Amino acid sequence: MNLFNPEIVVIGGGIEKAGSLLLEPLRRTVRKWVFEEPANVVKIIPARLGEDSVALGAASVVIRDVFIQA
Repeated sequence: MNLFNPEIVVIGGGIEKAGSLLLEPLRRTVRKWVFEEPANVVKIIPARLGEDSVALGAASVVIRDVFIQA
């Protein structure tokens, strides 16, 4: 987060089912270890697509790259 300074981090692939059991400790760790400005900006959220989110994200990257080169 310190390097890329993302605005949002989406947790998916099935692990998002842990809900606040995972997300709250993750958010606390981010506030502890990440520089103040990026830590205040980033939103850490569970994926809405569930276990399919990783595969759909990968497919979208491939599709985007294929059509950009076309």
